[in-house]
Amino acid sequence: MTGDITLYSAAGKIIFGREGYVLHEIESTPPEILPEGMGTRSVTIRGYILPDGEDDGARTSALEALSRRVMRLVTAEDGFYLEERGRTLHLTAQSAPDFSREAPFAQGDASCFTVRAVSREDSPYYTERPRTAVARDMDRKLVFPLVHSPRTVFATLSKSGRVILPNPGDVPCGFTATLEAEKDTVTALTIRLGEEYITVRHPIAPGESLTVCTEPGKKNVLSGGTSILSEVDWGSSFFELAP
Repeated sequence: MTGDITLYSAAGKIIFGREGYVLHEIESTPPEILPEGMGTRSVTIRGYILPDGEDDGARTSALEALSRRVMRLVTAEDGFYLEERGRTLHLTAQSAPDFSREAPFAQGDASCFTVRAVSREDSPYYTERPRTAVARDMDRKLVFPLVHSPRTVFATLSKSGRVILPNPGDVPCGFTATLEAEKDTVTALTIRLGEEYITVRHPIAPGESLTVCTEPGKKNVLSGGTSILSEVDWGSSFFELAP
């Protein structure tokens, strides 16, 4: 369904199948293979603008507004995003959109446009929407016979969760995870996949977060934008997701 395909940037959003935008086709090449790693991929997007309006003047005015939105969106300074059924690709336009001036699109009632773009150098892959998982458990610390003092710890609150991160490609890929403390300070955390894990011993106050990235060339653990790799357990491995 074209409603599942969206273009967006800081300058606006286009959802194909709505407001007169109709998708014709998307052509996407695989990323280049370079000596230093994966390169960029090229993407061509072709669509139509079929504006609503009760008369020629209204349709012409709507067509101009919708065409300007396409222009602003794909030429945004930070590029734009193509989202297909939950997967997103960060793109940069190689040129301004090409609007057909041939009949019947030169009459003012419709327009055909082509956007030619290339993926960003650091992200030639489609990425999934962020997934969220939250769970809670209680580790009780009391033992019997019971002896307690003002320093006795009755229990500690632990949090764990499971999230499914699909890799629909045919090569291993890294991921980026943002972990946020909700109500209590977290003193340490672990991300685990099978026998592999990443353990970080760094306090996170409620509302604060850590970002763990295992993407090739960007592997890091950040707190407030600052790397805290020195607080990562020595046995940790920045594992990737299998295809």
